[in-house]
Parts: sequence; structure tokens; C-alpha cells
Amino acid sequence: TIPSVRMIEDGEIYTEIEAVFAYGQSAARIGYIFYKYERKIDIFVTLFMGEKNGIVRLHIPPAMTGETRAQIAFGYENVECSDAERVMHRWVVREDKEKALAVINNGLYGFRNAESGFALNLVRGAAYSATSYP
Repeated sequence: TIPSVRMIEDGEIYTEIEAVFAYGQSAARIGYIFYKYERKIDIFVTLFMGEKNGIVRLHIPPAMTGETRAQIAFGYENVECSDAERVMHRWVVREDKEKALAVINNGLYGFRNAESGFALNLVRGAAYSATSYP
């Protein structure tokens, strides 16, 4: 059997780790790329969503507290920590006086901002779908 977490590549430029998860009727493959000469991490999620009326989130725990800002239409807004669903477009950032963590994405539009980190909405499962095909 294939282990649920394994190293795919450990080269001179980056290290790639793959993790595979399952829950109920859903499964996810998350790929992490850690660059050796850059201060960034790429995360790629491949998801099979089999849950009804559910939501899948990617939780990213920053190792800091501070102000959070998120891009909205025509600018950005400061976001308070709560369990409320918030709108974001291409980025969200948490920063204190010494460091910052920015999450830049290509298609997510919602997240939760808690003290424990960001929970980015990946996909929502349909509660009910009916068709009226003849």
C-alpha cells in the first residue's frame, strides 16, 4: 500500500510532499512544495467531493497573531477574527510588526478568520439537485 504521507521529490530546488486524505465519501490529495531558496510554499489540492450539503475547507495556521486583511472588490478590508464567513478574492494576509503570512489563490472566494488560522473554502457540496429532463 502507498503511505498517506510521502516525499515525492527532494531535489536541489525544492522538496515535494504528497498527503492523501479520506472522509466519508470524499477524498483529497494535497501536494506541498517547499522551495529551498525562496520563502514560499505552494499547496495544490485535488479533491473528490462526495458529501451532500457540506463544505470542505483548507485550514492554514499562521504562527502569529496580528491584523488580517483580505482583498475585496476595488480594494481590501481589515477582517476581525470570528467564525463568520468572510469574502476574499485573490489574497488574504495576516501580519504583525515583524512578519507576515500571505495566502494567494486562483479562485477561492470565501474564508473564515479565527485566531487559530485561516480556513479557506475549497468547495461546497450540493444539498439537493433535481433535473427536469424530458
